[in-house]
Amino acid sequence: MNNEARIFAQRIGWFVLGGFLIRLAYLLWLQYSGRFMIGDAIVYHMEGNSLANGNGWINVIVYKRFGIVRQTAGHPPLYSYWLALWSFFGMRSTLSHQIASAFLGSASIAVVGYVARKIRGDVVGLIAAAVAMLHPSFWSWDGMILSETLAILVSASLLLFFVSSSQSRSIRWYIWGGVLAGVAILSRAELLMALVLLTLGVLVLQRSRVAVMRAAIMAGVTVVVLAPWAIYNTARFDRFVPLSNSAGVTMAASNCADVSGQYAGRWSYFCAVEAAERVTKKWALEHPQELPDTSISPNWRADFPDGEITEKVPIVHQYLKMNEAVVDGLLRQDTVNWIKQHPRYFIKSMAIRVGRVTGLYNPSNQMRSDVIPEGRRKPVAFAAWYLYFALLPFVLFGFFKVLKESKQNFLTLIAPLATSLFVVATTFGNTRYRAIAEPTLAITAAVGIYYFYTALMQRRNAQHQYASKSNNSNESSLIPDES
Repeated sequence: MNNEARIFAQRIGWFVLGGFLIRLAYLLWLQYSGRFMIGDAIVYHMEGNSLANGNGWINVIVYKRFGIVRQTAGHPPLYSYWLALWSFFGMRSTLSHQIASAFLGSASIAVVGYVARKIRGDVVGLIAAAVAMLHPSFWSWDGMILSETLAILVSASLLLFFVSSSQSRSIRWYIWGGVLAGVAILSRAELLMALVLLTLGVLVLQRSRVAVMRAAIMAGVTVVVLAPWAIYNTARFDRFVPLSNSAGVTMAASNCADVSGQYAGRWSYFCAVEAAERVTKKWALEHPQELPDTSISPNWRADFPDGEITEKVPIVHQYLKMNEAVVDGLLRQDTVNWIKQHPRYFIKSMAIRVGRVTGLYNPSNQMRSDVIPEGRRKPVAFAAWYLYFALLPFVLFGFFKVLKESKQNFLTLIAPLATSLFVVATTFGNTRYRAIAEPTLAITAAVGIYYFYTALMQRRNAQHQYASKSNNSNESSLIPDES
C-alpha cells in the first residue's frame, strides 16, 4: 500500500468510526423513545433468536401466536443468519441485534467511499463516505433491525467489484465475484436482477469471448453458492423455491380496490387478508383430500379474546397450516387475474409507486407513510427526505459527468437504481425498496458536488484574474509617458 492509499484508508476509517457513533446515538435514542419494532423488524429479531435455538426456518409469528409450526421462506436468509450468530453467543436483545446491524451499516461507509474513489479519485471518495455517514437513508435501517442495512452493504460491494473488475484478469478474482454475487442474492432477492444488468453492461461494452467466459465462471459459482438454500427449500415445500416465496402476499397487498386515494401506490393489510381467505376457500373446494387439519386451536379464546368462533376462524387456521409455497402460488395467480381485469389501475399504480420513492408524487404523504405504517421515527423520516431532495440536483449532475467519462461506470452505477425502480413499480411505493440504490445515489451525489465545487472555484479564480488584470491595466495608464 503506497502512502496515498494509506492516507485515504486512515481518513475512511475516521468516517466509519463517525458513522458507528452516529448509529450508537440513534440506537440509544430509539431504546428510550418507546416501542419501535413493527412488521418485518419483529420477524427478523425473533427469527434470529429462533434459529439460534435450533428451530429451523419456521414462521415465528404464527408459531408464537397460534402454536402452529409452519415452514417459511418469506425472505432470503442471510440477514437472519447474521442476527442468529449474535443470538447464539447470548446477545439476544433488540439492542444487541441493533448493534449487530450497526456493524454492517458502518462497513458500507467504507465500501461506498472506495467505489467513489475508483470512479473519480480520493476527494470524491471522501465526499461519498461523508454522505453515507450522515444520510439517514443509510443508518436508520440499522436501528429498525431490517435487512436493508445488509442490502446497502452488499449492493455497494457489487459496485466495488464491477468498477474494479477491469483491473484484474485473474480467474480467481471472478470466482470470488461469484461468491459475492451469491451472498448478495441471499441477502436480497432483487439483487439477482441487478447482477444480470451489471453483467449485461460489461458484455455489451466489451463484446469479447473473455468477458463471456468470466461471466460464465461467475454465474457457475453463484449457482453453487445458492444451491444449498434452494435444495433445502425444495425439500421442505415439495416444489422448487430458489430464494423466497413472499411475492404472492406482496402482490396481493398492493393490488386491490382499497389501495387508492391517499393510499394509492401503497399497500393494504386488508387486501392481503381478503386474498388469503379467497384462495384458501378455493383450494379447499378443489383439493378436499389435501386439506390440512382445520380444527380450532384449544387456545382460540386467547387468539380471539373479543370474538366468538365464527366462520373465519377455521379458515384462518386452515390458511396458516397450508404449505407456504402453495399459498404463494395461489396468491400470485389470484392477483394476476385481478390485474388483468383492472389494467388501467395497475398502470396508474406503477407510475404512482415510482413517483413515491423518487419524491415526484405527493412527497409529504410518503413522508408520513414512512412513519406509519413503515415504522421510521418522524424526525428521521423527514430528515432523510429533506437530505434526499437537497442532494438530488448533484445526483443528476453526477450521473451526467460519469456518463461522459465512462459508459462502463455509468451502467454499473445505474443497475441497482433501475432494479430498485422496477421492484417498486411491480410491488408498492416503499422507501425501503430504494435501499439497494442508496450507494449509487451517494456516489453520484459526491461526483456532482465535486464538479460543482470545482467549477465554482474555477469561476472564482477567473474573476480574480480578470480583476487583477484590470487593476494592472488601470495602474499602467496612470504612469506618465516620459517620451
